Amino acid sequence: MKKSNFKKTACVVLACLSALFLSCNEKKVAGKYSLSVGVDMGDPYVNPLIQLADEEGYFKEYGLSLKFDRFDRSAEFEALQVGKTDTLYVEIIPELAQAAQGADLTLFAGTITGGEAILANKKVAAKVDLTNTDNWRGLTIADRIFSTDEFITKGYFLNKGWELEKDVHWKLFDSCEAIIAATLNGTTDIAIVDSFFVDSCISQGLVYLFPQTTLKEDYVCCRQTANGPKIRSDRDAYIAYLKGQIRAFKVYKTDEEKAINAIVRASRQDFDFVREYMYDSEGSQNMTYNPDPNYNGTLEVFTTMLGQGYLQADEGKSLRKLEEFFDISLYAQALKEVISEYPDENFYKDMWTYFEANNNQYPDFSTRFSI
Repeated sequence: MKKSNFKKTACVVLACLSALFLSCNEKKVAGKYSLSVGVDMGDPYVNPLIQLADEEGYFKEYGLSLKFDRFDRSAEFEALQVGKTDTLYVEIIPELAQAAQGADLTLFAGTITGGEAILANKKVAAKVDLTNTDNWRGLTIADRIFSTDEFITKGYFLNKGWELEKDVHWKLFDSCEAIIAATLNGTTDIAIVDSFFVDSCISQGLVYLFPQTTLKEDYVCCRQTANGPKIRSDRDAYIAYLKGQIRAFKVYKTDEEKAINAIVRASRQDFDFVREYMYDSEGSQNMTYNPDPNYNGTLEVFTTMLGQGYLQADEGKSLRKLEEFFDISLYAQALKEVISEYPDENFYKDMWTYFEANNNQYPDFSTRFSI
């Protein structure tokens, strides 16, 4: 495991990037469409695909202007529900929980995958090869309560045919710091933490095993979610928003230097610093950005939540099905329009192939979505 200053570098770069990007956007003249994007006050960064799309002029090209609203994490979803902001990109679990229980929210696209690391107590790791998850039987995993990584890991072991809390156990904590402390003192055996904590964990004596993407490649994390009434009344604004991100995704994946330079211009940070936070797969634990909805991956997480009894309907009501509040048609339309704009660009056609592979469990997919 490479030791790096990823946490320090990323936070410095992204905090500056966020402050500059948000302040500049607040001065923009409204276009044909406008959307407000909720940003967590504690989050040091703006999604790089949004940054790239703005810097390269893609949003302007599609007639879209963005306004950024800052909220405390605890107030984000309330703000979205009451229409104080139009869209958020946050961890998937609260989105699923609130929408399933009746909140008028619509999931419509993806944001991030990866970004978590798995480490072990040194004494336990000395006894058995923990890079083989078959050897986790009887062990206790420390994880954050109601987090994406909790349900990705539980889903992984359920798919192996293991019985949770019999073959493998969990202790849930409120923070990565608490997880690290519990695994260091032997209360738990396995720790799942954000990539930012890896170097600190290793220096304190935990043993690095692998990124969580080893358990499930390309797993879903943050999804983009909209205010229900807004997305129904102003669908074209969200289409423009996604078209800009789709164009930015191509730059991100095919032209590293151009992508980094765009962020350097916006953030005024060192080229190598920006390269590290955007492209250092080892330091970020395979964190990548992708606007694809990945309905299939989301459905797997949602099914795990239901199976573990995490979601309960209010008395006299029933939980909503995922397809009732996850609309992949906006992304499909946006991608089809970009493909039509650039018929000779195989990259966008490959994005459609990925869309078909990762969203085909959506009801009536084959009859509703084709190019």
